[in-house]
Amino acid sequence: MDKYIIYNNPEARKKKKRINEINDLMGIKLTGQYIVFAAQNYDEQIKNEGYARIFGMQGFCIKKGVARLGSGLAPKDFWDIYLKQDCDHMVWISKSIGDADDDHFTWVYSHELQHLKQSLRNPYFLTLQNELIYLLVEKGQDMLSVEIPTEYDAEQKAQEIFIDIFKSEKNCKRYKEKQKELSDYWKEHFAKFDEMNEMKIWENMAVEEAIIQFACKYQQRIKEIQQLNGNRHARYSLDIDELCSSKNIQKAIKARGISDV
Repeated sequence: MDKYIIYNNPEARKKKKRINEINDLMGIKLTGQYIVFAAQNYDEQIKNEGYARIFGMQGFCIKKGVARLGSGLAPKDFWDIYLKQDCDHMVWISKSIGDADDDHFTWVYSHELQHLKQSLRNPYFLTLQNELIYLLVEKGQDMLSVEIPTEYDAEQKAQEIFIDIFKSEKNCKRYKEKQKELSDYWKEHFAKFDEMNEMKIWENMAVEEAIIQFACKYQQRIKEIQQLNGNRHARYSLDIDELCSSKNIQKAIKARGISDV
């Protein structure tokens, strides 16, 4: 499995024992799924707005051929791995997370591995998630990303792994309170996450069923925002009517005939 974990960040390599522990707890078996611990944070280096948004994040998971990134603009150490013949998925972890303290690293890394597991179940999960974040969080400004079922599921798994490793719900609460002090974003994020936990949102419902139900709840709102803002990507679009009639995520993600690497 070591061949699929790329330590471009020396600080992340020092966390190898913790990384292996999290991988084991989550049942991660890497066979074409690469994990890259990046040597830099790229948000200030990439001029393209879409790429700056992606690589400005703490981390992300991507499925080759579904995410439709397009070539030429992403960092070299991303493309060096993404273009490998045997690369099926990539989990990209920024330098800031590779350098982070054990608490924050554990939370974010576990979150991204849960996205990998989601995508292995259905490669269109994260495409739909990203469209919903664009439409309802960024453009509509109606909600927080954690309200989207795939994001909530990843945060739930991060919390579960955190408690497993640090052996205390009290330590988990302390971590979330510390994050809340950093910014209004984290304050709102964890307040909403804890509220959803108390309400047992999506309990006993599969993630695929939950995200379709969630998207269709906002069907008309999504159509209105799409009319105002157009498509986020040149390579595909979300047909919300198709999603709500067929309940099939793949059928609802419409390719637009533009080639991809």
